Amino acid sequence: MSSVRILPIPSTPSSKYPFQVVPTRNLTSDKIAALWDTIGLTPMAEEVIAGLQLIEPSITGILFVQSTIGREARMPLVSSRNASEPLPLKSMGDGITRLFHIIVALVSAKDGILLIDEFETVSIGLFRKRYGRRYSTSQNA
Repeated sequence: MSSVRILPIPSTPSSKYPFQVVPTRNLTSDKIAALWDTIGLTPMAEEVIAGLQLIEPSITGILFVQSTIGREARMPLVSSRNASEPLPLKSMGDGITRLFHIIVALVSAKDGILLIDEFETVSIGLFRKRYGRRYSTSQNA
């Protein structure tokens, strides 16, 4: 009889294969800020913004700043063609925040491994945001 061995996921990236894990409740504030620090001024940052623009085309940039509210040390702000001042990413909704975490983890795990816990939660929310008006039951009444 064969046995199954479950290996723990290391807490630090492997030098052989980069990897990232996006848990159900997203990455911690420190983790997402640290990942953004490594890609913020590279072409990978443009990939992140392009990914977000699939859902919210008005987004033009992302910047992490020191938070003045809550427990978060640093928080992402987004610049938008629709706003005169940067907005907290969280103000745009849970779906786009989750997507941001997934895309940042994805580009950070380039040529490596990306694990996403409960991917369907973001895909359903993004589908509703993008197509909700078209398929809303209230329009059929």
